[in-house]
Amino acid sequence: MHCRSGFDGGHESQYHLEVYEQPPGALAHNVTSSDPRFELRGGLKAGQGYALLVYASNELGRGPTTRYAQKLL
Repeated sequence: MHCRSGFDGGHESQYHLEVYEQPPGALAHNVTSSDPRFELRGGLKAGQGYALLVYASNELGRGPTTRYAQKLL
């Protein structure tokens, strides 16, 4: 997943990806990076649905969260 950086208020941003199993909502992965690109290899189950939450943060706070729903084949 590649994200495009927005205005950061002049502060260095961190980018976050949280992956939750759907259902039951258990956290499967949590990744933080200074680069807004994420790649998950392994650890996800075929046939399982997942909710992916992506957001940025810096010393001013947390930006809005974007949610994606995916089911692995």
